[in-house]
Order: sequence, then structure tokens, then C-alpha cells
Amino acid sequence: MAAEQNRIAQEKDLVLSQLQTTETDMEDVKQQLLTYKKENRELENELRVNAEQRESGF
Repeated sequence: MAAEQNRIAQEKDLVLSQLQTTETDMEDVKQQLLTYKKENRELENELRVNAEQRESGF
């Protein structure tokens, strides 16, 4: 019985460790996504400015 409880405790620890790793990875991906979204907005603004300048003859 004790061996089964030890095995279950080890599995629980492993799952918790994997969960923490996954949460950390998800936070990293979230930060990357926010960075890419910011860069995308900046590029869109730059394209918009360029298009407006072409339209006005600059």
C-alpha cells in the first residue's frame, strides 16, 4: 500500500512540475505575442503614413 502511495505522490509531483513548466512557457509565448503585436501596429502605422504621403504627392 505504501509503495502505491509513493508512486501516486511521485506522479503528482511530476504533473505539478509539468504544469509549472507549461505555465512558464505560456507566459513566454504571451510576451512574444505582445511584442509581435506591437511591432505589427508600428508597421501598420508606418505603411499608413507612407500611403498617405503618396496620396498627397510627397
